[in-house]
Amino acid sequence: MDWPSPARAVPVVYALETLASCGTTDLVGHLVAGLDRRRFAPEIVTLRPAPSPLSRLSDLAGGDRGRP
Repeated sequence: MDWPSPARAVPVVYALETLASCGTTDLVGHLVAGLDRRRFAPEIVTLRPAPSPLSRLSDLAGGDRGRP
């Protein structure tokens, strides 16, 4: 079914906790990539920043276990 295009793209907001790599982030990425930009204007909002690659390495190495 063909829907008429609105006069301007309809804003759509996706809210995520973070952009850290996980299934939810991947799913939202695929949803946003598949939206018709003539009809929709997607935005992704996060509640906190994605962890840096260095913080992930620190977690894997044991973090700050020896510090108070």
